[in-house]
Order: sequence, then C-alpha cells, then structure tokens
Amino acid sequence: MHLDKLLIGAALGLALTTALVAGAPPRPASAETLGGGATTRSTAVATVADGVAAPPAGVAPSATDALARIAELSVERLQLADTVAASKWVTGAAVDDPAREDRVVADVVAQARAQGVDPVAVTRVVRGQIEASKIVQRRLIARWHAEPQTAPTTAPDLATTVRPRIDDIDSRLVAAVGLSADVLVAPGCRAQVQQVRAESGRGLDGTHRKALHEALSRLCATPTR
Repeated sequence: MHLDKLLIGAALGLALTTALVAGAPPRPASAETLGGGATTRSTAVATVADGVAAPPAGVAPSATDALARIAELSVERLQLADTVAASKWVTGAAVDDPAREDRVVADVVAQARAQGVDPVAVTRVVRGQIEASKIVQRRLIARWHAEPQTAPTTAPDLATTVRPRIDDIDSRLVAAVGLSADVLVAPGCRAQVQQVRAESGRGLDGTHRKALHEALSRLCATPTR
C-alpha cells in the first residue's frame, strides 16, 4: 500500500512537471472531484460567474440594484395593464376607478408602516404605478375604438384573476422601496432613475415605454421627468 502511494505521488508529480514545461497551467480540481459529484458553494465567499463577482451573502444591494428591482416590478405591473384594459373594454368599466385606487394606496401604506418603510415614499411610488397603468389602458382602449376588429372579445375577471396579482406586485414594491430608501432622497437619485429607466425600457413598445417613464417619475423625493 505504501509503495502504491509513492508510485501515485510520483506519477502526479511527473504530470505536473510536464504541464508546467509545456506552458499550460495546472488544472484545478473541480467541484465534482472535491465533492463526489455534488457542486457546493460557501455562502460566505463571493463566487464569480461570467467574469462578474457576486456579492457575499448578507451584503446590501447597491443603489442601482435596488432601483432596478423597482423598475422590474413596474414592468411586470404594466404587463398586467393590458389585461386590465381588455377586461374594462369587455365589461364597459371606466378606466378611472378612484375607490379602487384609494384602497390600493391605503393597503400599501398599511404594509409600509408595518415594515418600517416610509409611507410617503410608498404612496408616491404606487400612485405613479396606478397612473402608468392607466396610460396603457387608455391607449389600448382608444386603439380598439379606432380598430374594433382588433379588440378583445373575452377577458379574465379582474377581481379574482388580475387584481390579486397586482396586489402581490404592490406588496413587493413596498419592500423594494424600503431597500431603496437612501437613494430615493439622495442628490443623485434622478440620474440613477434615468439610467435604470433607459435599461428597463428596452424591448417595450412606445405605449409601455411611456407608461414606464410615468411609473418611475415619482421615485425620487424630487420628481423625475
């Protein structure tokens, strides 16, 4: 057994020497080799993927990351505005629904207070989301009036299908506003919002891009236009 180990060690040493002489760096052991086929990662050490170092667990997101999260949720919410518009077209409901809008704001304000998030900032952000949604709704309904052949004839029920999803997005927006608290009052907020807005608006049509502009225009304590 001792002789076997010596022979193995000598063989490994010879292979390493050959690789170095040839100019090729020694190949590191893979996670599969070290872990018996299972890849494991320490949460205390940053990993690198595609050349970008991932932040260690527990590190707060950057200001840009926090704003990007709000933009991502805004786009998700705007995608539902199409379905809201279809439902209102089919049922003949008005785009503006002040009672519903006030309930939405009251609900997120209650969540903000429970989570220690600034209710004024949350109100500002969610009001922007509501107005953005109505931009999409009005544009689509106007198009359907002009081109009835393109109008929907059926749509999901708002109360049971769509609004619960909107409420879920709004709850996640409350948390995202909490993570963005510092940057929303910082002098550089407007410039960072403009950058995030440009990146998030890629791939959107003109209507949804305009609506995203509105959705993000109220993020900063000083409105961004």
